[in-house]
Amino acid sequence: PWYSSLRFYDELVKFPGWETEDINDQAQKVQRSGFPEAYRKHVPNATVLAEAARGLTPQAITCLSFAEPVADPSPIERVLEPVPGVEIAVEGQAMTITAEDSRQLWSAVHLAILNTYDAGITRVKVGDASWELGDREWSGVAADDATSATITLG
Repeated sequence: PWYSSLRFYDELVKFPGWETEDINDQAQKVQRSGFPEAYRKHVPNATVLAEAARGLTPQAITCLSFAEPVADPSPIERVLEPVPGVEIAVEGQAMTITAEDSRQLWSAVHLAILNTYDAGITRVKVGDASWELGDREWSGVAADDATSATITLG
């Protein structure tokens, strides 16, 4: 999925208006499908994921549980390495993410949660908000200006 996604985005940015025009129409320009409206049904879910990954919607992503998570910070480090303004510190099974602003923090937190299985994430805490592996929702509410999170692995 990484290769095909990157190839898609490499092509997408070649089209004027790719950031602001209709997502379905932009995807069609890249993919040239015989069914030009086929992407439309995916737009709502894609929008939710994109907004969460960009840090625009705090507490938007959770993950299902799996048996015996194995702690490994490297998948999170790899995914967050290119994210500007984000720093990671690992001590034992605790990972601290700090960011320059709340939007960057939530982007990093959501990207980390999307890698829960590979990293063995069991808990995420951002201020008064927390999520535990298997929970369908976050509990509590993070401050609007939160700039650090703690992730528990394993």
